[in-house]
Amino acid sequence: MLRTADARTFVLLEGPSDCRALDPHIESHSARTLPAYSKSALERTVALVDERDFERTLGILDRDWVDVIHAPVESDNLVYTDDYDLDATILLSGDVLERLVSSVTNRDQRETHLAKMASSVEDSLVTVSARIGIGRMISTRDGYGVKFEGFPVHTCLDLDSGEVDVGTLATIAVSRSKAPRVEASELADLIDAHEFDPEECRMYCSGHDLAATIVAFIRNRWGGGSISRDTVENMARAALGCEDLKSMSFFEAVKDWAMKNQTTVWSCS
Repeated sequence: MLRTADARTFVLLEGPSDCRALDPHIESHSARTLPAYSKSALERTVALVDERDFERTLGILDRDWVDVIHAPVESDNLVYTDDYDLDATILLSGDVLERLVSSVTNRDQRETHLAKMASSVEDSLVTVSARIGIGRMISTRDGYGVKFEGFPVHTCLDLDSGEVDVGTLATIAVSRSKAPRVEASELADLIDAHEFDPEECRMYCSGHDLAATIVAFIRNRWGGGSISRDTVENMARAALGCEDLKSMSFFEAVKDWAMKNQTTVWSCS
């Protein structure tokens, strides 16, 4: 219906915040973003696009548990984010994370704390977020119904060591859930038993958990004062530059799709 009034290429994203993140990098004369308002709605829309051969419409989906629990949706009009979701992909692309953290923290306090943990900014955040992500993955995979959305990362995090107390993590997650189908002790054992490969940590990290972990360190160890998770996420989206975007695999996937469909999506050359 929109195509009758707008001849541009449509880029479908899961939500309005995703559109706001990518809009500055979209060639507005030839393409526009549209929010689907949910993952399932976006998947159904792409299925209709494929079924009806609707031209120049591309969906960009959060990777979530693709290749971990689920197989990817097969479509020539769909690409996935590099990491768990778009926010995580943005935070972990280029030097967005370093620029963001440097702009809102005390350098000496941050560097002293990182030296004590023998870690970098990215590694410390990913290690914490991945533990929570593994719990989320297990609950999704096994149908436990444990609530991890908006998880209060600071409640299970030892700020001095950067280590997560898995028992506390599981207890809090289960206690926040309406009808969990697993005991906290069993969930903690499953998280502990999961092979924790540092090379694969990024795939478990959601943007919300990364932002919440940043907030915990900024407020309590990096001398950044009061800052919210939403503020961190908005700052990351605003900090995303062309060079950061071009470091993402999905940037190339979108560019390739645009060439095949004789259109232009990115304003970044």
